[in-house]
Amino acid sequence: MKAFALVGAACALFVAGISSSFAQVKMCDSMESRALPVGTTPQANPDGSLSVTVPEGWFIFTEEQGRWTSTPTAIVRGSCPGGSGCSSTLLPSGQTSCAMDSDCTQCNRSGSSAIYPVREDLVGVTFASKDEVESLPRADARLMTIPEIRKDLLAFKRALGIANEAEGRETVWIRLYGYVAPMDVPDGYEVPMSSSATKNIALGLLAAQSIQTPAAALKCSCNSGGSCKLESNFGVKVCNASNCADCSMSH
Repeated sequence: MKAFALVGAACALFVAGISSSFAQVKMCDSMESRALPVGTTPQANPDGSLSVTVPEGWFIFTEEQGRWTSTPTAIVRGSCPGGSGCSSTLLPSGQTSCAMDSDCTQCNRSGSSAIYPVREDLVGVTFASKDEVESLPRADARLMTIPEIRKDLLAFKRALGIANEAEGRETVWIRLYGYVAPMDVPDGYEVPMSSSATKNIALGLLAAQSIQTPAAALKCSCNSGGSCKLESNFGVKVCNASNCADCSMSH
């Protein structure tokens, strides 16, 4: 059984050394930002915002004012109401955050409110292999609101003959644009393990390597503050970390 972290809204203290003393800078992040890939380029803009551009072979799903777009560059902004000292930054972990100095007690975020980096060769929805289940990041509740991902998920389920909201005692792991999650399969349903069953050679090969997990074994745990619950989005099991700083799924 393995646990994988899902990072949602978070505030943490970052301690930086200055000469022989230490200055404490509060890092406060109210957005959902997955780790950006190595080679991502940050650029400070004159208006105080930060542009982050992913390397060739990647793009970003980003949400701004309720609208999802796919782009190589996301813009994040931080402002301190009634003062100054809140600046957007790219952390060594690859996540975007904001740094607040002693003159700022609250940092308001704007611009991209969610960032999900995607490898172009992992676009689409299909079965996930054992290695992918162990190495790729978990899908979460907000990822499942992206229109392109929903469309491809429903097309995938239609190809398998599985109803959109089907539930069952077993799940099969799938890969959605480079993120993985278990998907309910109806009781009595057999995952097609051959190309003749799926009418798609590639899909049949991936199905033969698919990983299945009992639905009852899936658990979401909040490791730091708040609560984290297991949800089903079109039959895909995800953790909703909107009220948790550090949420993990075990299976």
